[in-house]
Parts: sequence; C-alpha cells; structure tokens
Amino acid sequence: MVIRIRLAAPDLPVVQGNAVSGAVIWVRRLPLLFKVANILFLSMIPLTASVLIVSRMNVPSKIYTPPQAYLPGNPLPRFAGKDSCDKFAPINMVCNELVFDQKIYWYYELGTRRFVRTGISASEYTIGDLILAWGTPTGFDQYGISIVVSWGTRSALLVTNSFQPYSRVRFIEYDLEPYRRSRWRGFVGRKSDDLSE
Repeated sequence: MVIRIRLAAPDLPVVQGNAVSGAVIWVRRLPLLFKVANILFLSMIPLTASVLIVSRMNVPSKIYTPPQAYLPGNPLPRFAGKDSCDKFAPINMVCNELVFDQKIYWYYELGTRRFVRTGISASEYTIGDLILAWGTPTGFDQYGISIVVSWGTRSALLVTNSFQPYSRVRFIEYDLEPYRRSRWRGFVGRKSDDLSE
C-alpha cells in the first residue's frame, strides 16, 4: 500500500510511503483542520483551569443569614420562652433557638421585647470568605487577640494571633445600628502580620 501526499507548493515532489491504498492527502487542507482543533484545545485550557481553581478555593456559595423574623428590630416571637433565655442584665435578655439546623442567639430588650442583636456561630467561614461575599469592611477593632470586623450592621468576631484572610470566624453578629469602629486597614500589622503584641 502506498500513500501519496501532494504538498501545497506545485514545484515540490510527491512523497510516497506505506499507508491506506489510494489515499491522497492535500497538505493544504490540513491546516484548517489543525486550526479548528487548536482553537478548541486552547479554549479548553483556560476553562478547565478556572474550574479547577474555583473548585479548590472552597469558597462558600452563600453566607448564612438568619431569617428576617430573627434580625434586630423585630418583635420577640411567641415561641421564645424563658427556658431558652438567660437574663444577664436588668433590661436585656439573651436567648438561643435552633432554626433550620442553625443555632441562633439573640439579645432583646425586656421593655420593648424587640431584638437588638442576633448572632450565629460561623466557624465554617474565614474572614476572606466574608470579604468576598460582602465587600470591603467598614470597620475594624482589636482587643488583644480578639478582632471584630464590621460591614455596617454586620460584624464578624475572630480570635487569632495572626490576622490573615484565612483566619477563621467565630461568630457573625447583626446589630440594630452600626457600631463606631476604627477604619478598616486591611491585613497589615507588625512583623509577620502578628497582631498579638
């Protein structure tokens, strides 16, 4: 069996070799096929890379927010009994309730029977997750190794020696009004970003 390959330039000789009988391949037509294959291959590389990067980031798709009925400003629900509440001051009480498999803590004023603060445990999130989801923080305070990062009426509470984007959040709190905090300054600090000094 002999295959003939005719090259695009008319002055070049015909090349012969072993292959399927009677097949003639025009080299001039192969580049179009190669162009299409290369375009498909090269377009798949960034798509595959981006899918791998996103899948390894482990960024939560959504930060849990308590139901509207549990957010500050709302009246205390009827089901909230004294068995789930502890009086910690003459005018405020702290309560907790399991709602949709999430334990929610809330503080309410005895006089108005309205929520003034709601909190959730948030150890599955990092501060970087919250910044990606909520944008640039509006405030920041540090008390030793305890750190509070705020976005208006939302705040994240952390306990860490080294404040980094991957630092785990302990609690997320929702307040009736924003607290006055220091200006957000990013992830900067002393040597090695160790803020415990």
